[in-house]
Amino acid sequence: MLENKSENKVWKIASIVLNCIFYVFIGILLIFSISNLNVKKDAYNIPGLFGKGYLTVLTPSMDGDQEDSFTTEDLIFVKKVTDKNREKIVEELEVGDIITFVYYSSDLRKDILNTHRIVDINEQDGLKYFITQGDKVAMNPATKYGTPGLSYEYYETVSENNIKAVYTGKWSGAG
Repeated sequence: MLENKSENKVWKIASIVLNCIFYVFIGILLIFSISNLNVKKDAYNIPGLFGKGYLTVLTPSMDGDQEDSFTTEDLIFVKKVTDKNREKIVEELEVGDIITFVYYSSDLRKDILNTHRIVDINEQDGLKYFITQGDKVAMNPATKYGTPGLSYEYYETVSENNIKAVYTGKWSGAG
């Protein structure tokens, strides 16, 4: 009789724990679904909630030797840049920060989202321009930004108006 009561208690506790796990999973799926509702409106809108977002890494261009480098197996987290917060975020950006921006790909012949590290910052006519480069290319001394005679194909010049997000972290292997 005592054994039967303790067995029932174990099943009851296991049932409660499994139900909690199930509802947390459903909650995560719901949040994920809500965060993707607005993405269809703008081809360059980044999914997320409350100013935070996430992106799947599609190319190995940031596969480097920096602590915050990432690769195609990763999911990256970003702080979204909007017209409301753009001025403040752009003012805080420094060389070494990683940004996501709209960039024209001559290979694909269309605009794409790209995420690279800032290697230089310039200002012209009151507008900031960020020179970016992928960590993979920067690991080669012959193609690192600042090398004399370096072709433009190894870096991108990004206007502050084309910045869509700032990198905040990654989840390795979740991409």
